[in-house]
Amino acid sequence: MSLIAVAGAWLMLAAIDLGTISAFILAMGAVSFLLIILLLLFIARVLGTLIRLLESSRPGKRISAERSGPHPLTNFSRNGVPSDPLNVKIIATPGQLATAFAAAGWYRADEIALITSI
Repeated sequence: MSLIAVAGAWLMLAAIDLGTISAFILAMGAVSFLLIILLLLFIARVLGTLIRLLESSRPGKRISAERSGPHPLTNFSRNGVPSDPLNVKIIATPGQLATAFAAAGWYRADEIALITSI
């Protein structure tokens, strides 16, 4: 759309008498406007939270790097995502694993569910 066409459309909208527009259309416009404002507020809130989370993790990363020296506590994948430094595969039956972990004083983790993931 050219700039002239957009300006013409705005002039046509400005020339419309609000008394001729139905109340339903005005209400739908107001609802749409409010939804857009709410969406923008939601996006701003999410981005603000993300920024605070990133800023709060910087000191921990710095301390981890200082204490671990040449042996980092966190590994990074090819995509730059923090991951486990080492993955180990244990070959055992569930009973053997439960017995070994119980002997070491470990407890079984909660099952993954919505409430445990929050």
